[in-house]
Amino acid sequence: MSALRAQQPDADPFAPPPPLHGLAQFAEYVYDAGTISNRDGSISHDYLLWNRGEEPMYILMANTMCGCTTARYSPEAIAPADSSTIHVEFDPSGRKGDFEHPVYVRTTGGHRVVKLTLHIQYIHYCP
Repeated sequence: MSALRAQQPDADPFAPPPPLHGLAQFAEYVYDAGTISNRDGSISHDYLLWNRGEEPMYILMANTMCGCTTARYSPEAIAPADSSTIHVEFDPSGRKGDFEHPVYVRTTGGHRVVKLTLHIQYIHYCP
């Protein structure tokens, strides 16, 4: 995979859709990271995305709603029958409780924004 692109906070998820190319299919939409503590440090998960269409496809955006969660992806085309990943990372510093962190994704392989969710139960650890 080539260089990863950081999330684009200025991308408008409600902008008119680009021309449809490829067909996006995610392997999963929700990832349960289980229970973590602050001594575990950051956790990450890669969401697998397949191009099930007959044309190359691009990831246009992967936006998060919180500064504690980041999403990165490759700007390269995803060939038909090929895959790519969206790398999501959560930093639990200063957090506690039960969290669901959404990542909103748009590709050229669909005319809708797809919501991926990272679910975490965070327990503050005191030595």
